[in-house]
Amino acid sequence: MNPITVILLIALGMSPICYISLKLIFRNSIMFQVSVWTVFYTIFSSVVYYIAGVLGVKSLFWVLPLAFLVGLTVYIFINKLLTKPLVNSIDSVKHLSTGNLSLNLEKVGQKNEIGILNNSILQLVENLSSIVNEIKNSADNLSDSSNSLKNVSEQISQGASEQAASVEEL
Repeated sequence: MNPITVILLIALGMSPICYISLKLIFRNSIMFQVSVWTVFYTIFSSVVYYIAGVLGVKSLFWVLPLAFLVGLTVYIFINKLLTKPLVNSIDSVKHLSTGNLSLNLEKVGQKNEIGILNNSILQLVENLSSIVNEIKNSADNLSDSSNSLKNVSEQISQGASEQAASVEEL
């Protein structure tokens, strides 16, 4: 059997083993996705460099740029995977810290740490909005009660004045 075919079969056979092992280790962590892409790149690089070794030194002219471009693509993807959701969460917390509760957050279906963080910030905004609305309603009720008490006091005062005038006439 051709040695290149053997290394390709070994790489294909190792891929599911690596995937399952990483899933057992990291479960729903963001590190699972990062490690899967890193292992993918490592297996890809190993195969490509093995092929370059079999074909000779001249093949390095296409192997090195190919491996670099694939690695760059993988790590740009990992950067987006981590950075964008974290920046969104940081911006949300900054807005919350200024008292702005009118954030447009959406619940995410991710089960990793970043998804949990985003959903927790969403829940925090909802709870704080609810508390602020309850305080506003209580303040409105207190204001209404205060106005009612003022009106009743005025009526009592007017009635007392009228009775005092009636007593004085008597």
